[in-house]
Amino acid sequence: MNISTLKIQILFSRIAVVSAVILSIFSLGFMTDFYHLFMDGNSDMYSYFKDLQILNNAVFQASVIFLVLSFFLKGFDINKKAAGKYGVIFTLILAVINIFNSVSIFGLNGYFIGEYRLFDFSDLGGYEPSVLPFVLIYVLFSLAAAVSVTLFALTGYNFISKRKQEADK
Repeated sequence: MNISTLKIQILFSRIAVVSAVILSIFSLGFMTDFYHLFMDGNSDMYSYFKDLQILNNAVFQASVIFLVLSFFLKGFDINKKAAGKYGVIFTLILAVINIFNSVSIFGLNGYFIGEYRLFDFSDLGGYEPSVLPFVLIYVLFSLAAAVSVTLFALTGYNFISKRKQEADK
């Protein structure tokens, strides 16, 4: 087993936890700016705000799932040593869940960006529309999926390397 890939695996297990925490905190504050904007806007904006709860709920649920699963990485000692068979399976499950959630949320996010851009914000006096919260969804969920897939690849590689070393002895 290569010690450098083990160190990278340990690093990525920590990155997974940190990114899950960041994503969870972001999901809690996602609707904050929209609340004031659409409560002061017209009826179409208010309806959009209510519909945006669908995206907010999906982002929150996916981030909590990622957060909880990332804490289980410690239980499989992925943050300390080469993973066993169950650790590799767990990281595969983590990667699949994050990919599935990301793809689902990207579809919703694209729809709501399109609808947001259709509004006329001139009635809100000085408000400059920004799609930054939507862009952050793309960035954070891409990061979650990439970290999960990389962690799976590292744990799988380290598991196979460890088995080969044990077989050669």
